[in-house]
Amino acid sequence: ARPWTIKINGARRDIDLAIRVGATVFVGEAKLKRFPAAPRENGRWIDELVKGARQAQLRATYLADHPVGAADATAFRDDPAKLTFHPFVVTSGSFGSGVDIDGVPVIDFDTLKEFFDPGFFGVSGELMPGSIIRPNRIVSFRDEHVDLATALRAYLAEPLRIRVVERAMVPLARRIGVHTRDGHEIHCCEPMVDHRRFTMKMADQLLADSSELWSSALANARERESS
Repeated sequence: ARPWTIKINGARRDIDLAIRVGATVFVGEAKLKRFPAAPRENGRWIDELVKGARQAQLRATYLADHPVGAADATAFRDDPAKLTFHPFVVTSGSFGSGVDIDGVPVIDFDTLKEFFDPGFFGVSGELMPGSIIRPNRIVSFRDEHVDLATALRAYLAEPLRIRVVERAMVPLARRIGVHTRDGHEIHCCEPMVDHRRFTMKMADQLLADSSELWSSALANARERESS
């Protein structure tokens, strides 16, 4: 990969990540160096994600208006006018992954990588020598009836692993002591994963649920493509 810098209104802007699939270019804004280390930092991190979404949208809009340079940078040999651009934000951690900010999806790096390698979501598996997990039941991110660009758009909007975990999220009430003479406490509610919701489900049912989620995501992506 080579550095890619463009000028927007006289200001130099870096393209952090560009993935071209056919005539579709996914323009990613990377937020990989920062993450909330404590709950009090969540607000600042959300602001970073909002900023990243705006930056990604700015670049995608500019490239759509100047597709010749984008065609050259992504080695697209057909008519540059055929290119379409879709912004997204990629993060280093799971916080914020799966949210949509003004039409710009946010996804964490590990989940994004899973779309390409191994290219499926494993529901259950067997631990093999060398710490290799061989999946027994999978939901493939490839569909013979859907082109790869549409599948990736569906995955960015509805990252399957994140959506499956969300189904097991439950609220957890917490009390945090504040170090004052009065002994005040902060009462808050945090989400947590109830792993029993996974273990109590048979693998076949979890596979069916995952397949249903992914089929719905593909259908929504196809609908957006046709509109």
